[in-house]
Amino acid sequence: MHRNVSVIRNVVKAMTPFRSDAIVLVVSNPVDILTSIAQELSGLPKCQVFGSGTFLESVRLRVFGLIIVIST
Repeated sequence: MHRNVSVIRNVVKAMTPFRSDAIVLVVSNPVDILTSIAQELSGLPKCQVFGSGTFLESVRLRVFGLIIVIST
């Protein structure tokens, strides 16, 4: 857990500053805690920071990503 928090902190720090219309998707486990930390560190509103962490959600993200790549 502490390692994941450290990774989130480093990634968010490297991405700063964020555009005001940025959307952040955190894919991790435990998703709720790490998404909350990412939202706080980014300074973005809660409605712009999303989290996905279960196997099912990971599969959906892969399929959705493939659909976007194929359709562009």
